[in-house]
Amino acid sequence: MVEIMETFSLAEPELSLSEICQKTQLNKTTTYRLLQTLKTKGYISQDENTQKYSLGFKFFNLGSIVMNQMDLRKAAIGPMRDLSRRCDETIILFISDGRGRTCLERIDSNHVIRNFMVVGHQYPLHKGAPGKVFLMNKSPGYVKGLLESKEYSDQEIERFNKELEQGLELGYFTSIEENFTEAYSIAAPIFDHTGNISAALAVCGPTARLTEEKEDWFGTELLQTVAKISAMLGYNAVS
Repeated sequence: MVEIMETFSLAEPELSLSEICQKTQLNKTTTYRLLQTLKTKGYISQDENTQKYSLGFKFFNLGSIVMNQMDLRKAAIGPMRDLSRRCDETIILFISDGRGRTCLERIDSNHVIRNFMVVGHQYPLHKGAPGKVFLMNKSPGYVKGLLESKEYSDQEIERFNKELEQGLELGYFTSIEENFTEAYSIAAPIFDHTGNISAALAVCGPTARLTEEKEDWFGTELLQTVAKISAMLGYNAVS
């Protein structure tokens, strides 16, 4: 299927079945079957008059996701570096695909002992402060279903919901040793121009360096940073 999609170009945005067969070296039956599958999924469209094929709007949607991530990283990288210098801790940017949260960017602290979450790696939504960010606007039923699927007890679900409530009041979420031993994270949401959560930004480090006083200060600095990034993405907090 990839071979078929790669036959299209700016010079040749529309192709006939025969032209696609010629470019891919696939027989007509196989090519037609693959094209029908791609049409069903929205990756290929077909002109009713010419019967020629072109790339479908599904690619526009996927391209928009990539562009949004590029815009997000471009907007976030400078403020992330500034926050890391002020906090002297590792700053991590996460995005969510609904099933988990992926580390999109990381600015390391100067400490020998620091957080080593891997860029491109996926982490769970139900563990860690950044995961709570992506659950903050979910319905109670959604959160309950997710936690039950992870075999959380009723008491653990109740405690998790209280942590969500506290985070909503403060504007940021905290976690201690939820993903890694002797590690903490403090995370807050970044909003896009539509008011939806675009990403989660987190201050991460070892628990040995986290004090109650520092937690409050980190939270304040983090909120200022995510507000700046959100504004750069077109978010208007007043509206």
